[in-house]
Amino acid sequence: MAYVKPNTFVTSTALNASDIVGNDEALKIFLNQQSLTADLAVDAFDTQEIQLGEYQPITNEYTFATGIDTGKAVGTEKEDRAYFTSNIKKNRSTDPNLYIWTSSYHTGPHLTLERTADILITWGGTYISNSNTNSSPAVGSGFWDSQVKLGYVVDDGSALTFVEQSRSYSFEECDMTNTVSGLVDPFGAMSKPSSAGDETAAGTDPITKGLRRWIGWSCILRNMPAGTYKFSHYINAKVVQGFTSARNFKAEVFYK
Repeated sequence: MAYVKPNTFVTSTALNASDIVGNDEALKIFLNQQSLTADLAVDAFDTQEIQLGEYQPITNEYTFATGIDTGKAVGTEKEDRAYFTSNIKKNRSTDPNLYIWTSSYHTGPHLTLERTADILITWGGTYISNSNTNSSPAVGSGFWDSQVKLGYVVDDGSALTFVEQSRSYSFEECDMTNTVSGLVDPFGAMSKPSSAGDETAAGTDPITKGLRRWIGWSCILRNMPAGTYKFSHYINAKVVQGFTSARNFKAEVFYK
């Protein structure tokens, strides 16, 4: 059926606001296939059908029914960094077999599931692990590996669950002349580059860019029960000072 406006306008006749509004309202009904509220069944729409979101400028978060998109796309300001540190006694702060997991603030939001669902998560961040050479209380220097994982707790519980697909490493930015001190070699099978200057100008300058890499994961959590999940970046820090600058967290929920 064609659209028929209820109010017509005559040339040289002043427009009436109520007539214009009436035409607009009639057009809305026509474009919506003349569907009225009374025509909709109970529970015709569920949260996964609704895409309209809400942006929170203070926390830089955009939330919507099927997921969350939050983070710092650039994040160069020092106050916006998520810092981490090896905060145990110095004689064990660089023990490769000791795991002290700490969570960094602003690295993951809460996500509430109304019922059982799958969660698709994409995480990314730049990681900087400053050298231990001139720092205290950490001792030793030599490409210590700080392991990074994504973890979560449910309903403010104490049990921490790791997303194992998320594992990666942030390596200490020490001098090129140092050897590998952690369990993982940052240079892979080729081992350490020569100290002649493969990644440094003079062979003794600290690496300032070569190990500052983007770490990212994409994983799906299957059949997660209803509840409130608090996700966060966790790190087994082996440096006195490290941080993430640019970072983002995306989550999308698929209800069963």
